[in-house]
Amino acid sequence: MVRFNGDERDGEAQKIIRRETLAMTRLALGPVWDTCRWEDRGDGLLVIAAPDVPTVQVIERLVTALPARLKQHNRTYSASGRIQLRIAAEVGPIEDDEPGVCGPSINHVSRLVEAPVFKRAIDDQDALLGLIVSPFVYRAHICPGGSLLDPADFTEIPVQVKETDATGWIRLAGRSSTGVRATAGHGDLRASGAGHRLA
Repeated sequence: MVRFNGDERDGEAQKIIRRETLAMTRLALGPVWDTCRWEDRGDGLLVIAAPDVPTVQVIERLVTALPARLKQHNRTYSASGRIQLRIAAEVGPIEDDEPGVCGPSINHVSRLVEAPVFKRAIDDQDALLGLIVSPFVYRAHICPGGSLLDPADFTEIPVQVKETDATGWIRLAGRSSTGVRATAGHGDLRASGAGHRLA
């Protein structure tokens, strides 16, 4: 959730945001939700899809269903209860441990969602929803086609968070109802393969 701990949000607003984000995610995933495991991460959710659920199906459901639900939510609530979401997707093995789950893919998805260039792109474009996927997910699940996801709609960005120095592919959707912010910083957008790269 973008700016979950912002000064404009009191405890009641945070409760609304947490409740509604969970409800919208459930509705967006539809029957897929019943095959998923999930953990509350305070200012977000960790959702783990079953191995037999196609990755592109999960991503497609989120990016096609969530923007309309977010827009409707943001028209209903005051500024303190409005929601913008960042979503990261990665594929890989996980292991159960006492607190929940762990593994390199969990660590990597956490780094993807915190990438500063990703955050800035959402802010610059005032997007309702930002999606970032790993290079593997982009190549193996987005590029082959056969879904509503067009590889050309994705932009490659650097992911430099803590010890991670990698790249990711982002796609922004919708406009926040809070107004359009400045778009400075997008002069570095240039073609790169099927999508684009933002430095």
